[in-house]
Amino acid sequence: MLHDAALAPEAAGLQGGLPLGQLARDVLAKQPTVTKLVQRMADDGLVELLSDPADQRRTLVAATANGQRIAAALIEQARAQETTLLSRWSAGEAETLKRHLQRLASGQ
Repeated sequence: MLHDAALAPEAAGLQGGLPLGQLARDVLAKQPTVTKLVQRMADDGLVELLSDPADQRRTLVAATANGQRIAAALIEQARAQETTLLSRWSAGEAETLKRHLQRLASGQ
């Protein structure tokens, strides 16, 4: 259910970062809240904030090497947890759950 492409700005066609506003929409949170969290992550060296070369008013967020390493470890842990939890269900039930969660997340 976890998708690596969601973490890669290049997957969205962006070189060097994801716009902060897009990140807020993707995580279903208000931009001021996301801005505070992203700034804290930047202070911790997990992401870097970049100016968008196409629009200097827009801030791009890009993972640092350390941020990518930590994200990969968290994704691995989440996948293991997902596998453990879904092992109790049939393959059909697990797919149904995933499909419904994806629809919920996309607002359908």
